[in-house]
Amino acid sequence: MKRFAVVFLSLCLAYAGTPLALGQQTAPVIELKSQQAGSSSLSYPYLTGLPNLFVQDKINLQISEKGSIVLHEATLNSPLLQGAQGVKVWSEQHILSSVGVPAILSVVIFAEGKMPGGRLGYEATPMMFDLATGDEILSDALWTSREEAQEFFDKWVEEESSLNLNTYIDPDSALPVPIDYAVLTPYGVDVHYPPNTYTLLSDRSGVFSFYFHEIKTILNTAESSLLHRLDILADSQVTLLTKEKVMEAVAGGWLPGIGQVIGRKIDDVVAQYKELTDNEAFLSGEMYVLEDARFRDIFLTVLDGTTVEGILARRMNLFGLVTGATTRQTCIEILAEPLMQITLDEPLARQYAMQTGTAALYRAGSHTLMLAFDAGDVLHTVYLALAE
Repeated sequence: MKRFAVVFLSLCLAYAGTPLALGQQTAPVIELKSQQAGSSSLSYPYLTGLPNLFVQDKINLQISEKGSIVLHEATLNSPLLQGAQGVKVWSEQHILSSVGVPAILSVVIFAEGKMPGGRLGYEATPMMFDLATGDEILSDALWTSREEAQEFFDKWVEEESSLNLNTYIDPDSALPVPIDYAVLTPYGVDVHYPPNTYTLLSDRSGVFSFYFHEIKTILNTAESSLLHRLDILADSQVTLLTKEKVMEAVAGGWLPGIGQVIGRKIDDVVAQYKELTDNEAFLSGEMYVLEDARFRDIFLTVLDGTTVEGILARRMNLFGLVTGATTRQTCIEILAEPLMQITLDEPLARQYAMQTGTAALYRAGSHTLMLAFDAGDVLHTVYLALAE
């Protein structure tokens, strides 16, 4: 029997739209409309709460059409079309604000299994919408120049494939990078590949994930640009709120760009994000190398063999504290003196999979933050873990 559920995502965002009766205002909310039947499941975003119903309906229709929702529903409703494999459809979505007012909806619809037409496969469909007009926003709005963006990403793929063998990038299939499939996230940009082009070891379509600071040279941040009016760029830079944001994330057990994984069963996380290579030694446990693009140079630590205990990031923008760039002095000026400072000599650094140098430890809630610095006092690793 099919189960229907609507899961409300509590976004708690204020929307300064057309005033409602008695001066009330409404905020856009994303509902997840879900169905399940047999071996198939379907979950997709549905926008509600916009004062302009025409714009709201326009966006929802585009999500349905671009995400092939009706076709996936047909598969779900037919045991014959499902076959033994079935189809799983899910999504990631973000409402991005401008001066606290919701402005952009960013969505990616994922489908894996029995595709429309009968083939088995995987597909990611990214899209962005203007919440004021309902118009789709093309990725060209993100770049100062389309040609420069293409050159930048293609060069990055060539360098990454030759320098980092663990990524298993095949430049023959990964080039040219499909910049038309770029989509905003709260902390950067993801570039997805269409089906039957560049695929990962799991046979999922490829994707590359970047923090804003990694692609700042090609981003259009001019005063009239889309990015200039969004609040998300401030989260990638040091501001008066950096310390507050860092400690809030530490207390919550998450890092920018990485979901809530600490405390989850590692088998469930691996099923979601897939493994890339064999595990590496970490303290008395292991460090997992995952395939999903957000985990490039970011690893999960497991000490008890079953539960994710920490996140070790060699690539991170912690609200303006950037690996490979921010100095120890700057970190301490922003976050205050740490609870403890330790020397990472060679044996200890090896246990923590870090470089030799020093580390500063902070704590918020039930989590500990370790900022590790190299011999030149530059931040090289961010390690967030459950406190002992």
